[in-house]
Amino acid sequence: MKILSWNVRGLGKPSKRHLVKEIISSSRSDIICLQETKLQDVHKSTWRTIGGVRLNSFDFLPAQGSAGGIIVAWDRAQALGTLFHKETFSISIKFMNTSNNFTWICTCVYGPVTRSLKVEFWNELRNIRNLHALPWVICGDFNTTFSLDDKNTGDLNSKDISTSQSFLDDLNLIDPPLHGRSYTWSNGQSVPIWIRLDRFLYSHDWILSNPRTLQSALPRFGSDHSPICLDFGNHIPRHRIFRLEKSWYSNDQLETLIQGWWSELNLDGCGAFIFSKKLPYLKSKLRSWAKITFGNSNALKNSLLLELNSLDSTNESRPLSDDEITGASLLRSDLFALLKQEEIYWKQRSRITWLKEGDSNMKYFHSLANGRRNSNFIPHINHNGQWVEGNQEIGKIFRDHFHTLFGTPITNRFLLDWSFLFEHKTRVDLSSLELPFTTEEIKLAVFGLNADKATGPDGFPLFFFQKHWDLL
Repeated sequence: MKILSWNVRGLGKPSKRHLVKEIISSSRSDIICLQETKLQDVHKSTWRTIGGVRLNSFDFLPAQGSAGGIIVAWDRAQALGTLFHKETFSISIKFMNTSNNFTWICTCVYGPVTRSLKVEFWNELRNIRNLHALPWVICGDFNTTFSLDDKNTGDLNSKDISTSQSFLDDLNLIDPPLHGRSYTWSNGQSVPIWIRLDRFLYSHDWILSNPRTLQSALPRFGSDHSPICLDFGNHIPRHRIFRLEKSWYSNDQLETLIQGWWSELNLDGCGAFIFSKKLPYLKSKLRSWAKITFGNSNALKNSLLLELNSLDSTNESRPLSDDEITGASLLRSDLFALLKQEEIYWKQRSRITWLKEGDSNMKYFHSLANGRRNSNFIPHINHNGQWVEGNQEIGKIFRDHFHTLFGTPITNRFLLDWSFLFEHKTRVDLSSLELPFTTEEIKLAVFGLNADKATGPDGFPLFFFQKHWDLL
């Protein structure tokens, strides 16, 4: 599961809500915590334009004077949430994960900027801890620093650091490292000041139940704060497998590059040996090329949306110049190309063979791929009357079960008298079955298969062999 925390501004504007929705969607988080200075009220219809269909439950804390507003939303399919506590600077939701019934508290905060209110803020969080003994996660914009490394330049307030460290020690909380960047807020000046104001904190009993917990920062778009994400659960880290994507062929240079890479490796031996060595070599070249060319597609898409949003805001106050109009047209063209790549990507993963690319079906393909992944997920099984959880334990039960089946002789077999069965049948010449396959027969078989399917674990779908048949 994932929790996304982000301090945003201007949720009242439809264009800003669209940008926030895109970033929330790209993060694929199950729980969202948004902090907004002027948040007063959130209607279901308004939240639907931000959270979409998946984040179907939410609660909020309205802004009160110098205290900002907070929205907490979640996916009911992943976690059942109920309001636990609301106060001036925080809102707490009690969650129960649907996969394993793990119950915990998530407190989203928006710390005060005014120094006279900071003591009240810390005492508020201490009081919340006194209300429960469950695993606890705190996230949001604390508006304070926790260490000397939380600011890139200038003086730090030693009292702020001392107070925050005392808070961590008193409540026995963990302040995990932030991956992806060192700071989460910037003043946006030519010589910027960078500070880490946003973070996740969690209790020791939380980390005991979720040992694989990672805090990371996402690209900063549309706000002076970076979104931060907490990824947790019983997932098993694994090496990202190689897949040749159809969307890569939107780059006009790919076919020429493949021809060049295929010809670079000169080997002696039979055709099968040469072919088996060239495919891994080509895979390594494609992997490196795709990482550079397509590795930052989400960040690029959000950047294009932000630039278009900026031009729309400018157009509200004055007419755009000819250069700005041309730039906007190019931005829309680039954005359309990126969205087309995403549609092809999810169509390939959805395994739908009767629907062709053309319409904007990316959300449909995405839901199919995620639905198949969710349906294949096994959170627990009943083994000999006992519920067993955890990937390793479940895998061991499956392994042991099939180990007892493989190699076991089948005692009941039908005994057929073949001579009696074919006594009155005309003999058929089957010698053609022993002839070597011709090139045309192999080509007919390859081109007769579904192009999106892979013949094996090498990551090359059938469309690769069909498209480059003459080269291979």
